[in-house]
Amino acid sequence: MNEKEFTRRYAAAQEQVTTSDDLKKRTLAAAEAEGRTARQKTSKQPAPEAAGVVAGQQAHPENLAATAPTVRARRGWQRPAVAGVAAALLAAACAPLVLGSLSGTSPAEPAGSTAGNSPTSIAAGTDPSQASAADSLFSVQAYAASLDSFIPSDDGLIRFPIDSSLGFSSQSANDWYPGFVFSIEGDGIERIQATLSDGELCSYAFEELTMADDREKLAELAGWKPYARGMGTYYRDYDWVGGVRPADDGAKDDPERVFSTRLIKRLGSTVDMPVPPDEPLMLGMWFDASDYPTDASGRIDMAALDGQTLTITAQYADGACQTQVINLHKGTFLGDWSNFDPRSACDIVPIGSPLSEEEALACSSPVTTVYGTVASVTNEPHPYALDRANEHADAVVPVDQSELEANLERSPYVTCEGVPAGRQLAEDGRLSATVLSLDEHGSGPSESVVTLDSISGETSRELPAEMDFATDTELNSYLGQFDQMNYVLQARDGFTVSEEGTLDDAHVYQIVRMTATNEGLKPVEFLTAELGVPGIVDENGQQTRFAVECFGAATDGESAFGDGGASLKLQPGESRHVTLAYVLPRELAESGEAVFAGGVVADPSGNSLISPTSTPAETQSAADLAEGSVVRL
Repeated sequence: MNEKEFTRRYAAAQEQVTTSDDLKKRTLAAAEAEGRTARQKTSKQPAPEAAGVVAGQQAHPENLAATAPTVRARRGWQRPAVAGVAAALLAAACAPLVLGSLSGTSPAEPAGSTAGNSPTSIAAGTDPSQASAADSLFSVQAYAASLDSFIPSDDGLIRFPIDSSLGFSSQSANDWYPGFVFSIEGDGIERIQATLSDGELCSYAFEELTMADDREKLAELAGWKPYARGMGTYYRDYDWVGGVRPADDGAKDDPERVFSTRLIKRLGSTVDMPVPPDEPLMLGMWFDASDYPTDASGRIDMAALDGQTLTITAQYADGACQTQVINLHKGTFLGDWSNFDPRSACDIVPIGSPLSEEEALACSSPVTTVYGTVASVTNEPHPYALDRANEHADAVVPVDQSELEANLERSPYVTCEGVPAGRQLAEDGRLSATVLSLDEHGSGPSESVVTLDSISGETSRELPAEMDFATDTELNSYLGQFDQMNYVLQARDGFTVSEEGTLDDAHVYQIVRMTATNEGLKPVEFLTAELGVPGIVDENGQQTRFAVECFGAATDGESAFGDGGASLKLQPGESRHVTLAYVLPRELAESGEAVFAGGVVADPSGNSLISPTSTPAETQSAADLAEGSVVRL
């Protein structure tokens, strides 16, 4: 399920329930009380009553000191690059281990750990096997709606937020959920090792860019799609690239305006990474939806994660280690829904205590998520093998080629029974096309008539000389991302082009040239593809196949929308030369006579021609084409 459907269902669910004033007041009051106390510096993570045991001993609430939530002071903003991620992972691989010999053990089965690290540097006089929550030197904190703050955890609950913009598309290429972003907070930590018992971990990074300094990066980001993993120049190594969002209130045309994006890299069930000195190490959980049951909203059923563990080890400069085991639980909370901030890791924050079933039913905005409780704290190394840590660092999640290509595939032409003949052929070689035009104030659209004459055609594997590959073809709509464009063209239409715009051997451009004149009294702006579509008449006179893919369009005048020849602006009485380049299989193009039908476009989904300004709108038979609407090329 995509995020729009998810949001719609959640909104519908909210409308069906009501909230008691008492419940809302109690829950919000508790949440506000948690948020009022700012933690002055990161200190000890308490264990709640529900934690059960601490290092093999029964937890006693009276011995557990509560701590206030962390409010992060911003330490500058991260501008990561792929090279930076690679360097961090290289450092992880090359750093000397203090964990002794750990090998061949799966994440579900802790390896034998050593006790060679001195516990005195962590808690004087404390045996490593009996460290308590009061001895914790670090805490796991889940990010709130802003990266400047964490969700309160002074009651011992680590509440993981929801990012409703990620996961569960209808395409399997995006059939996973990277979320629950958290950080490990503490003084003097040099390395972090972490293992998720079920599922995997991923890294989060946020990058800020400006048009003045990062135009090529922004172009690549704007065209990123799930099937673009492994493609591109700057972001090919990430498994998910978030949308580009303005990060300030600058003017749209300000080259210094700041934009923000999220970069997510799947790492594996175990990670081993250095901690940057000036920035947080942000991690999240990564789940393949195909491995889990889904709930009524189409998201992973959080009950499947109940009972899993997140084991985190902090390693310090003197070689000392501390390890926390966190039990994960399913829980329903009062949800704080906020607008997605460009610097956010979530948009739904759980607040307060877990709701009972009765309270959840009465809650106006419940959110079901995962929360954690600290089950044990020891001054020992990471209990799991590190030989496969960061196992996915050098590869991206494979795209399911067969399913994705099936979703993209379309016919390269539309078949109309019969052939244009008689009254349908324009005797003087002139056509008229009724186009949808915006008026000069940008409102509309309205119908405008453009006449077409001097119409001619040819076929070629090469683009026509007047057409610029970078600005006048589909490459422009992909913002210059050649590999990404070719992937889609191959999967959707069955052809590819070279870096010079030359078609493969099995296809040709059906090139159509004409002069377009605005016969009206007002300026017109319209898409050049609305002028018409070429087709091939069957030599047996039985069918006409019209091309679907208008790969390029060039004009000798001003483009209406600044995107090459794909659109055209004409003043009253003004004429412009227009060139269209459609793609057809070579065999089809050579099988009969070429014609051009004015004022229609081909719709492969309905196997018909469409004229948005005429009635009926769809044409499935050549006999239904309007009088004088077709010329031979």
